[in-house]
Amino acid sequence: MIESLKKRIVRRGSLAFSLTALLAQNIFYSWAAPPPSPEDWLPEDALAIITLPNYEAAKE
Repeated sequence: MIESLKKRIVRRGSLAFSLTALLAQNIFYSWAAPPPSPEDWLPEDALAIITLPNYEAAKE
């Protein structure tokens, strides 16, 4: 029983380590990547949709 508990603890520890390493790798790659262009952030009419109460009427 003690051996199975030890194996379970080791498995959990290695899983936690693997997930932490994967998270760190994703963060590093996201920082290393160039930022997206502003066109990729928002759709073309996003500001108009946000600021105008009746966008469909203003669009015509």
